[in-house]
Amino acid sequence: DLLRLFANNGAIGSLLQRSIGEGAVPLPTWVIENAQKRVEEQRYAMRKQLLQYDDVLNRQRQVIYALRNSAIHTEEPRSLVFDLVAEEIAARVSAIGYDDPKHTPDESLVEEFIRWVHLTFPASFEQKDIEGKNGEEIKALLLERVEECYKSKEAVEQPEELRNLERYVIISAIDKLWQTHLTEMDNLRQEVGLAGYGQKDPLQEYKKQAYDYFGQLVQNVRVDVCKGLFRSASNLMAFENMLAMLSQNARAIGPSEDGSGATAQPAAVSAHPAANLLAQNVSAHHPSQARVIPDIGRNAMVTIKKGDEIQKHKWKKAQGMVVNEGWDIVMIEDEPS
Repeated sequence: DLLRLFANNGAIGSLLQRSIGEGAVPLPTWVIENAQKRVEEQRYAMRKQLLQYDDVLNRQRQVIYALRNSAIHTEEPRSLVFDLVAEEIAARVSAIGYDDPKHTPDESLVEEFIRWVHLTFPASFEQKDIEGKNGEEIKALLLERVEECYKSKEAVEQPEELRNLERYVIISAIDKLWQTHLTEMDNLRQEVGLAGYGQKDPLQEYKKQAYDYFGQLVQNVRVDVCKGLFRSASNLMAFENMLAMLSQNARAIGPSEDGSGATAQPAAVSAHPAANLLAQNVSAHHPSQARVIPDIGRNAMVTIKKGDEIQKHKWKKAQGMVVNEGWDIVMIEDEPS
């Protein structure tokens, strides 16, 4: 079979016939050498292609593992957490268009950004706070208010416990999302094999889409870190104390002392019930109390609902709506085969 498949010479058939049975004639050495050479060349090409695919994922693995190892070994995980928070804030502000002074931000995008802030941080941040400001000023203002809120968390936690908690927020986000990413990359590797039918290089298609997948992974890690920052605590008592401190700041809301009936806005806590929102979503090392979002493939169709509105999208589009905009998952369909 080896010679028949790989020797690739019209005279091989007669030689094979003569080498079988009584009076068999030994095959020439060059026939066997040629067959073996073709086998080795084919296997080498296969190994080279596999290494090229693996190299793409290995580079992504190095970046993610470097971040994870930094969270484990750093003495100040808080700075790493707030670096990720700052990056996510900067990405969202830039996406709206505030970095371009000639661009007028879309009103719906601004409202979506404000909604994300309210769902993620117990910080006072309204649309009037960003009027007349450029992108850098908005980023600095929001980050400053988030840090002010974080001081309430620092006040009720032991320093060592808080450092471990900060590490936990980063590592848990990476571990959960990296496993999902590996599954998606494996599926992608199988899908790009069809690119050859469209006269495209499967490896180049894999590299291109893998870059997009990795960008989404990094963003999802940042989003999870932002969400977990105020939704976790070393113990339930510490979390309740943090909520109490935030609530005390929020009591400034109400009629002003001058009797004008104006609403006084606290410096750090928004007028909306952020403390109640956090209480509903807190993990506090009690996963049963958290809102659980199942692992769903990027291409799975999901039906989501918000109020009376129902929409149907692929999960790669619906995920941001569920995570950031308060949509609920109604139904999940199997991914297309």
